[in-house]
Amino acid sequence: MAARVADAVPRGRVAVTGTLTGAGHGRWRTMPAWTAVLDDGSGCLLLVFTGVRAVPGVVAGARLAVEGTVLAEGTERALWNPRYRFEA
Repeated sequence: MAARVADAVPRGRVAVTGTLTGAGHGRWRTMPAWTAVLDDGSGCLLLVFTGVRAVPGVVAGARLAVEGTVLAEGTERALWNPRYRFEA
């Protein structure tokens, strides 16, 4: 399991902690979704929460620990409906 975004590979598991640099509602592929970008200092992951208009607390500046399976989304790496918890 990768512990840094830079070490994450498609279809591999990752568990990282970082700060959200942006979040908002939009479409991911063909689905409505809340998306956020997590930066752990080694790289960025796109977090995708499908079927919701917002995820309480998942906003720019929040610090999160996330876990999931990495998807290749173009040149980005993404986590689809990741497990998450807020960090102090």
